[in-house]
Amino acid sequence: MVTGSCRLAYQQTACTGKPQILRYRHPLHPSDSLEYELPKQNSKIMKRIAFIALSILLSFSAFSQKCKFARNDQDEFTEMRIIETFVINLKPVNMLSFKRCPYLIFLGFTQHGKGLYVCGVLSSLTPYYIEEDNCLYIKFEDDSILKLQTKTGNFALDGTYNPSTGLTAFGVPNLYPATMDNVATFLEKKAVKVRIETSKGYYEEELTKKSSALLMETAKCFLYESRGIVEDDAN
Repeated sequence: MVTGSCRLAYQQTACTGKPQILRYRHPLHPSDSLEYELPKQNSKIMKRIAFIALSILLSFSAFSQKCKFARNDQDEFTEMRIIETFVINLKPVNMLSFKRCPYLIFLGFTQHGKGLYVCGVLSSLTPYYIEEDNCLYIKFEDDSILKLQTKTGNFALDGTYNPSTGLTAFGVPNLYPATMDNVATFLEKKAVKVRIETSKGYYEEELTKKSSALLMETAKCFLYESRGIVEDDAN
């Protein structure tokens, strides 16, 4: 449990036109300080970033050891920073059994350099194609909906055979450009339902309490790890 208080150092230079910087310094762990460059004249986003930084900082020491990533390194050729979380199964059942459901949906978060993405994976018994303008929809507990649009098409043609069930599942990770503000929504409120569009229509899945909580924790870990690097350039 973190004790003490966080000291906020807020530097605003509106008169000079320089960027506004928001800094949080942890009283017990100085290395866990956070720093963000804030958008000009956008108090709503500034308040959200302040909330995100403070909530992550207050709780991170308590659960930081639980944060694990599928990939968290730097590309040896391009020197691009890459962070990829493990994807969360929205309905935790035997992944390839498909006894009760012909498809499963997974969500996670990815950062490639300064590009931020929500990663959606549809695992289906039939091949499918995600077209360039297909969307990912996430519905939250307050009935608000986050809509993200992919910019690249993706074929799911190579299946994975499960000898124990005799079934073949098709699925590929698809990246949906997002902003830090988009990802912060997963931290502020629980996701309850997801829809993934494909060329054949859409697939939906309701989250369980467990998967919703895991997604929230994953977003928290991801935002902390990508602090100070993310650039809001998805649009």
